[in-house]
Amino acid sequence: MFYNIEQLARPEVEDIFKKNPVVILPVGATEQHGPHLPYGTDTFYAEYVAKRVADRLNAVILPTMPYGYSYVWEGIPGVISLKEDTFKALIKDISYSIQKYGCKCLVIITGHEANNRPLKFAIREIHDQINFRILYFNYPNIIEFSNKIIESQKWNNMIHACEIETSVMLAIDENFVKINRALKEYPDTPDDYGYSDDYLGNITKSGIFGDATLATKEKGEYLLDAMVTFITDKVIKILGKQPK
Repeated sequence: MFYNIEQLARPEVEDIFKKNPVVILPVGATEQHGPHLPYGTDTFYAEYVAKRVADRLNAVILPTMPYGYSYVWEGIPGVISLKEDTFKALIKDISYSIQKYGCKCLVIITGHEANNRPLKFAIREIHDQINFRILYFNYPNIIEFSNKIIESQKWNNMIHACEIETSVMLAIDENFVKINRALKEYPDTPDDYGYSDDYLGNITKSGIFGDATLATKEKGEYLLDAMVTFITDKVIKILGKQPK
């Protein structure tokens, strides 16, 4: 089972950390995902995977961070983007806090690829100041897993509102998906793509990169099962034992 720290009182929390000081932090984003997926797509993924991993590890889940580094979508109504330094500061402050009560491993699960860069550098900056492991996962091993079932090609290796992400959301909660609005869009790749700071919102008309029309709930279930197992097994292997 997993333990949601928001729903527990002090005695229960103290007891849990004596038995298994593994902490999981879901990190999402609030940004557009085309006409068919909600702005909370990255957050819903992070929370769902975090709960399933925590359930296998008997771990504590911290409250979700619903904002991430979403620079490329700035200017689109409703998009919330943290500055890189702000994002890093939050990760570092959370790490300093949980160190004080005996955390042995912090597992960060993010549903937003652009969070990987500030996550990596936040962890590097506090490496010598903390005494526990920090591991972070986005869509782990997704290339291998998706090659077995995904029918469409990725646009410049991006996963955004495409067959993969739409399938995953259908599996998490199909009520959030307006599948009748799903589209196929492979925008032209600008000459300066990857070499400038242009917004992705200036490249795509729909907000989709790929073919969302091929998504199915069954594909999403397969991908989620594979990623949850991958993360769980990796954490256990790194820690050297199965948490009790």
